Amino acid sequence: MAQDPSEPGTGTRLVVDPRAVRRVVLPVALLLAAASLGVAVLTVAGVLPERVVPFAARLRVDEERSLPTLFQVLLIAACCAVAATTARAERLRGGPARGWRLLALVLAGLAVDESLSLHEELTDPVRRVLGTSGALYFSWVVVAVPLVVLLAVVLLPFLRALPRRTVRALLLAGALYVGGAVGAEMVGGALFEAGGKETYGYVAVSTLEELLEMAGMTVLLGATAEHWRRHVARGAGGGLHDDRPQRSPVAAELRLAGASSAR
Repeated sequence: MAQDPSEPGTGTRLVVDPRAVRRVVLPVALLLAAASLGVAVLTVAGVLPERVVPFAARLRVDEERSLPTLFQVLLIAACCAVAATTARAERLRGGPARGWRLLALVLAGLAVDESLSLHEELTDPVRRVLGTSGALYFSWVVVAVPLVVLLAVVLLPFLRALPRRTVRALLLAGALYVGGAVGAEMVGGALFEAGGKETYGYVAVSTLEELLEMAGMTVLLGATAEHWRRHVARGAGGGLHDDRPQRSPVAAELRLAGASSAR
């Protein structure tokens, strides 16, 4: 993903196009969510033949070994790679490398957790100890919320050092992801406890949960790639570069020569 990291701002190149993220990654996320919702609704309605259900489950967002889960793991891994590459380039040019490094570490942990569902291992022990139910039925959120708050506090100095545009995008990405992973999960927990997994309500909320998570990571990938383009690849001095098209000196000389000959 990175080439020639010894020359941040000039030779370092990150092959992630922010426009491609918006045009390709987000539509794929929406398509996966729509396919999952359709399959889940058909399953709840009892329309799908029994022999088809196990294969159709590979399209559902609420199944761990599924195509949406694989997509989410790859998306988080891509965000991690961009953050890690940015951290290295920022370190070499004296920028805020620690924050990017911490972000990359958190994303690496999320990718591993998404692939192995480690957070779900906390649900039963925490529920037994605290006796949680309703919105806290999936009781791992009791552990997750303090960790999210702590991470936000630790990253605050890093966010203050970033350009406002990047900060707004990172905050939006975080709000979408946490809103899905924690907020929608709490609603889904109450619905799951009340009626189980195969209900229309739980199917709708679980789809919304995963869609918000994928949207959050898509925004994060686009934001980090855009930050690289604006402030790292072309801003070795750390300032915001001019996005307006730059005129070629050769073309300018040709125009001047043409104007002189016209006189």
